[in-house]
Amino acid sequence: MTELIGPDLFRRLKTVGDPTVSPDGSKCVYVLSWIDDDTSEPRARIYQVALDSSNGDGRPQPFTQGNNDGHPRFSPDGAILAFLRAGAGHTGFYAPVVSDVSPEDHPEKPDLPTTREVHRIRYRHDAIGWRGDSHFHLFLVDASTAACVQLTDGDWDDMAPSWSPDGRRLAFISGRSGSRDVTATNEIYVVEVPDGVDPDGEAPEPELWSRDLTDVAAVSWAPDGRRLLAAGGSGDGLMVLWQAYLYVLELGCPPRQLTGDSLRPCLGYPGIFPSSRTAVAGWRR
Repeated sequence: MTELIGPDLFRRLKTVGDPTVSPDGSKCVYVLSWIDDDTSEPRARIYQVALDSSNGDGRPQPFTQGNNDGHPRFSPDGAILAFLRAGAGHTGFYAPVVSDVSPEDHPEKPDLPTTREVHRIRYRHDAIGWRGDSHFHLFLVDASTAACVQLTDGDWDDMAPSWSPDGRRLAFISGRSGSRDVTATNEIYVVEVPDGVDPDGEAPEPELWSRDLTDVAAVSWAPDGRRLLAAGGSGDGLMVLWQAYLYVLELGCPPRQLTGDSLRPCLGYPGIFPSSRTAVAGWRR
């Protein structure tokens, strides 16, 4: 009997993808995807299947039980399988998970392998990649004495400093979000600059100015010193290298967007003329 195509049919469709064969060729893992009947949310789990009769009956077996598991990869010796799992409360952010391929006896889940979550992979999603404990930070250097004091610190990068008109503050770009290892997100902070260079002085605490923006690429001060002009974006997965927007930032206020898709800001800009009424941004498409 012919069945008409309707919304319910799509809920029953299942797709497979990302097949990966173990180094010894004895098994294959793949991702099974479908739509959950109750929540209408996409689901994905990893299954494994034996490729020879001596290693099973050839029927696929579930390997993981997460709601969104994918990108399985074997270790060179085939003893460990690494995969990505969408973490609860981290929409669009995948936390790495490492799992033993050989199942161990667990009373609650005897048919599943042991898993352990890795919350930090110490690999920045940029062109630099692995750097260990090396990070970029801001330092204040006395031009006459060469005395130096560190203004920022932490397990992240602080770059692109911009002096305020009165010389008392620095605006800079930093990647401090919890997903900074695997997502290209950055924020704008402002830090007070101490009077004089005291190596033993306490470093001031920066303030976040770019709330509600997911990524920023450039920042400049307005002549009045109360506002910032930033090139960035507010959407998940937005690459500001390809399409950024101009925003006016003021401490304690939501960003005010100035431009749309027809204007692409140049990195290195924006800038504001002394009249504080005109901004230099980039080029029109």
